[in-house]
Amino acid sequence: MSGGTCAGVPLRPRTLASDLPGVPHRVDGGSVTGPFDLRDFARAVFSLASLWKPMTTELELIRELYRYNSKGRQGYLRKIWRLPPKARYRDRGASFPSVVDIYMHILDAYRWWFLKVYAKTDFDEYPLGARYTLAEARRETRKVDRMLDDFLRDLRPKDLDRRITLPGRGREQLTIRTMLVHMVEEELQHKGELNALLWQQDVDAPVLGFDQQ
Repeated sequence: MSGGTCAGVPLRPRTLASDLPGVPHRVDGGSVTGPFDLRDFARAVFSLASLWKPMTTELELIRELYRYNSKGRQGYLRKIWRLPPKARYRDRGASFPSVVDIYMHILDAYRWWFLKVYAKTDFDEYPLGARYTLAEARRETRKVDRMLDDFLRDLRPKDLDRRITLPGRGREQLTIRTMLVHMVEEELQHKGELNALLWQQDVDAPVLGFDQQ
């Protein structure tokens, strides 16, 4: 490594072989040729070690994705309820009639999976066409956020493989892992839909990159 670098650390062409007998100056067929300073090599190894970070576990990544979706949801909450009432509640011919309906459906989807499917608890879905106020939407958003926070806080890695039965589908089952990842995907799909509907009204969509949290 004479005159080169390792992990960004320059290796000086100075030998310590006279001080440390038995240190080779050349490794035949390899990339290490001497003389080189072992102190520089040690610095390079420590530099590489400083770049190492513990690998994020699967559950930690899922929790981070849920935090990301929750934070992004706040932008849509503010943007939708800044629209004029006519634009806010108008039927746009999308997956659900209005942008308000789409937003409330995102919350309802979480309620269906975590209350109906997982907890086997009945709940009343938000009615389509309801003219929810900003205060009402914020209240329901906080309820869903608390529900998800409580669920994810108590979850353990081994729980991801537990299987749950889907109501009304016979014996069909899926894992908690699949449920959690599906809801990340579902919310992102509906946010993309909201982006398009906002852009059609010349309104900037509150796009939030995962790296912008």
